[in-house]
Amino acid sequence: MSSSTYALQTQFSTSGNRSDVRYVTIVTKGNTQDWGDLNRDCWLAACASNNTRGIMFGNAGQSTSYITYISLSSQGNASDFGTYQDSTYYQQGMALSSTTRAVTAGGYHAAVSAPTYATDTMEYVTIASTGNGTDFGNLTVARRQGGASGSNTRGLFLGGANNSNYQINTIDYITIASTGNATDFGDLTQGRYTTSTSNATKSVCYGGYVASPATSYNIIDAVTIASTGNATDYGDLQSFTLGSAASNAHGGLS
Repeated sequence: MSSSTYALQTQFSTSGNRSDVRYVTIVTKGNTQDWGDLNRDCWLAACASNNTRGIMFGNAGQSTSYITYISLSSQGNASDFGTYQDSTYYQQGMALSSTTRAVTAGGYHAAVSAPTYATDTMEYVTIASTGNGTDFGNLTVARRQGGASGSNTRGLFLGGANNSNYQINTIDYITIASTGNATDFGDLTQGRYTTSTSNATKSVCYGGYVASPATSYNIIDAVTIASTGNATDYGDLQSFTLGSAASNAHGGLS
């Protein structure tokens, strides 16, 4: 997640420290530094932000769908925001934001007493407040571990994998200020697990992984947010599989 100045990363480790929050100053180069600590596990959470707050949706290993937030204007620890409407938990979802609202979509629904499956659910929160998620609508196809980015008015959800663990190339879009189901935008050049970031005009989707046969991609796809259509080739990464992305000009800041 990011403000116009800082990019923050919540740490992920299956056996080590899961509470550490690290940051970089976007306009400079250098190693990450300590920002604060999470108040609960947020690994495999979906993140979104405006210039003052970062929101983390879901986690793995918890029995409730927690929503957590952290201040981006000063260093410090995270706090509880609320929960999803659904009482079971999510991981590997996607999230994006305008300056006022954060929307989370999809994910891996891993109920304790039910089969696991990818979801098409979307929920939203008002970033400046606290409280539980509210239903937004549904994606055109259930998926997890895709990319999410957009402008202050339109959000895009890109790629991911469906219930059969088949990597999909679908791009959906929503109007963030309203509610309703997502609409088909176009397709990525390659279906894959992936990540995305944007400025107010262009969304880029980069890197990725396909589970079967196991293949890593260094692709960078690009779309113009205000239009619709298939992604076009933007260039290539030097080396990449999966990671996270942030910018100092995304929809939550514009």
